[in-house]
Amino acid sequence: MKSFLIVIYFLLYLGLTSQKVYEVKEFFNIIKKVNITEEDSKKLIKSFKAICERYVYLDIIKNPPQPQDNYFNVVNLLDDLGKINTSTRPLYDFYRDVKMVINKCQDLHFDTTIQRDFGSNINLVYCISISPVVFYVKDEDKKVYAAPSNYAKLFDPNIIDIIEANIKNPVRSINGSEPLDYIQNFNKQFRKVKSPNAQFTFNLNLHSSFSLRDFPFIGEDLINIKLEYTTDAIVDISYKIYNSAKDNLFLNEYFNFPNDINTSMNNIIIIMPKFPLFNYLEKNNENLKEVKRDYIIENGNLRCKVDTKI
Repeated sequence: MKSFLIVIYFLLYLGLTSQKVYEVKEFFNIIKKVNITEEDSKKLIKSFKAICERYVYLDIIKNPPQPQDNYFNVVNLLDDLGKINTSTRPLYDFYRDVKMVINKCQDLHFDTTIQRDFGSNINLVYCISISPVVFYVKDEDKKVYAAPSNYAKLFDPNIIDIIEANIKNPVRSINGSEPLDYIQNFNKQFRKVKSPNAQFTFNLNLHSSFSLRDFPFIGEDLINIKLEYTTDAIVDISYKIYNSAKDNLFLNEYFNFPNDINTSMNNIIIIMPKFPLFNYLEKNNENLKEVKRDYIIENGNLRCKVDTKI
């Protein structure tokens, strides 16, 4: 038993020590080298639009009932997909544009994500943007305060010293904006929750760490963020990218998605675990096959039947 535990601890040690933390510019320089061609972009957009025509709320989101002003986004899903840039460019940028269009629908069960090796064992499934600070709001004065995050030890100690020295002092501004407004608008292009109060709470919790797979920010949004305190103290912070599963067999096993929700085209894999939005499959780099659908009764329930046979 003791020998077994020693082996387990050794394997865990290998997994943890193989993880890597990237500077933002270093990370994006790597993933921006992976391009999607114009031909593949057009094929994917055509496929996305064909499937989105079956989206149950397609017409409703064009003119949704508003319980209050601008509660729901007004979205013309097919038109917005058609406006996406299909020229040859970085795959990450293409994915980001698709993600923003889908998220505008504000449907927590309607989503897409990507699983792709960008080189250097980088897969967005495991890449987390981490910040040296975590924000919180005190009930008594409704002011925003900053404290070192759980990842603080990975950052410049001089920056952490300033944050710790001002932990009891309110933050006056973040990047020139009032702190409450900055937090409210953080992640605006990707958020799905509708209530402004829920949006604020979600962003407050999200800010210190988030997945680039779910929230594909551009690199410029993650660097040189200026915090100014009421004491006139100023600190510039930047995120780092934490590759949480570099060569980590345990997490790779945990994120082993079923094959029937994978979409692959020239090594581009898009995963849709909750809704069959991008449920296309190409094998051996053949031409993209159309997916045919009809409905079947199974165990007394109506469900969609998917058949890739032409």
